[in-house]
Amino acid sequence: VLPLILQGMLREHGFGLSYRDSFVLHALPQIGKYLPGKVWSVAGAWILAGRFQVPRDVMVACWTFSTAAICIAGALVGFPVFRADVSLVVPIAALFIVSLWFVYPGLNLFLRLLGRTQLPSKVRTERLLIATAWATLSWLIQGLGFAVLVSSYAPLDLELGAYCVALYGISIVAGFLALFAPGGLGVREAVLFTALSPALGPGL
Repeated sequence: VLPLILQGMLREHGFGLSYRDSFVLHALPQIGKYLPGKVWSVAGAWILAGRFQVPRDVMVACWTFSTAAICIAGALVGFPVFRADVSLVVPIAALFIVSLWFVYPGLNLFLRLLGRTQLPSKVRTERLLIATAWATLSWLIQGLGFAVLVSSYAPLDLELGAYCVALYGISIVAGFLALFAPGGLGVREAVLFTALSPALGPGL
């Protein structure tokens, strides 16, 4: 599912890569996240761009946007973990999605500081919504798999199962944002353990 986000962003810039190529461009740089600093994934995308005849600046921009969309969708899926007022879901979701509009201006500012050519394309609202939808679907599928895994250790009702789905998303995003943790290792597990212990007991 996630390579579809990158594929769509590249098409916004006029590069009609196949799903297979988009999958390679999305998946291979992910190896870099297991090195401290979280910048090596972007470096991997930058290196692979030449192989697929995509300008490196465009590749990095599309890859960064895709990552931002995935993180924002993960935060949206994980929002119920905080047990906040349900009425806040819609405005917070809108705020998160709107924040994607600032990815390209931020990248262009960075490129201007480096003296590089700025990106001419602007992301359409339709593309923002599609990217968020694909990323949200991916988080729900992964979260459901995590809930099934937890259910093999302890019985889950519908509420706790939904909580596991939401918790999975927020734990992965937390691990990604922890720049010191390669692949989010330790941070992700700490979030999962802390949040699930009260519900599942000491046997967790």
